[in-house]
Amino acid sequence: MAFIAGHSSLSTNPLLRGFTALYVEIFRGTSLIVQIFWLYYAVPMLFNIDLGSNWWVGVIAIGLNYGAYMSEVCAQLGLIHR
Repeated sequence: MAFIAGHSSLSTNPLLRGFTALYVEIFRGTSLIVQIFWLYYAVPMLFNIDLGSNWWVGVIAIGLNYGAYMSEVCAQLGLIHR
């Protein structure tokens, strides 16, 4: 997730850069516990989606959260090589 988001933020496509910036701002702007609550309680109720066991909800939340943080690192590494 971090690699894709990091390189998408360096894209020349403004729509892709905007979507990536929105993803990073949302997931870096909220705490991990809030994201876990949203994925565990709100997403299944709002969209009628079964995310599986509690373990998978945690894996998805941690992956999205740390993917947003690490995307900044990947983007900076991409800028170094330019």
